[in-house]
Amino acid sequence: MKSYPHPIIAREGWPFIAIALVVAAGVHAYAGLGWALPLWLIVLFVVQFFRDPPRVIPREPKAVLSPADGRIVAVEKAHDPYLQRDALKISVFMNVFNAHSNRSPVDGVVEKIWYFPGSFFNAE
Repeated sequence: MKSYPHPIIAREGWPFIAIALVVAAGVHAYAGLGWALPLWLIVLFVVQFFRDPPRVIPREPKAVLSPADGRIVAVEKAHDPYLQRDALKISVFMNVFNAHSNRSPVDGVVEKIWYFPGSFFNAE
């Protein structure tokens, strides 16, 4: 198995965790546990949202892994508009309780990136 060099909590989450901790601790110190309890629950939610659990990565050179935690909701043929060719599209739905950490599903080198800004809509 290959090593997994990532921390348990994604570095992008630390500012959010720190803010939630400071607010919860401040309310707890000022107003008591009764008022702070919902904020401590928010701290737990933020920590679990930004977790990046280690993954077992097989050594098979042609292995394809899921790029994200979640549930496969569709496997269908599609047309790749970027490379102008047929492709297999596998859709993975991530709910709020899945680890929101995206990975590269195959070995390779990123040669080009396309970015199209979108809207923040619920995935369902």
